[in-house]
Amino acid sequence: RSRKRVLVPVDGSAHAREAAGLAARHVDVENAEIHLLYVHASESRTAELRSDPNEFGRLNAEAKMASLPVFEQITAELGRYGLAPHHQVIRQGDPGEQILKYADDIDAELIVMGSHGRSDGLGLMLGSASQRVVDNAPCPVLVARIQSARNR
Repeated sequence: RSRKRVLVPVDGSAHAREAAGLAARHVDVENAEIHLLYVHASESRTAELRSDPNEFGRLNAEAKMASLPVFEQITAELGRYGLAPHHQVIRQGDPGEQILKYADDIDAELIVMGSHGRSDGLGLMLGSASQRVVDNAPCPVLVARIQSARNR
């Protein structure tokens, strides 16, 4: 039996941690292939990237550095349920667009994400991204919402 491909977009927010826990509780541990996706939001830098290859390298390094603690945190959360991520992927650009593209690339069977995310410009902003994904995803989307504001 093949593994079920589950996409979990992550950004370091409490909502993303909650989504990882939700994913872990809703998948068959033996038959889940977990894909963690970190989208480094690079707003209007596309023109800069085309004209300056050094900028592209710098942004890649920045994205890797920013994603490391996020991947560690989510891996630990999944580990509480006996799960480990099979893939940790970094993408640049618009979070909603990149989540949908990656879900399509891997033929995801489920997306589990937070209802809101970081809004400090450093990571994924899942408020509008989660809505876009729910509206356009090629598979079911499970959205985690934190009940209490004190968990943020």
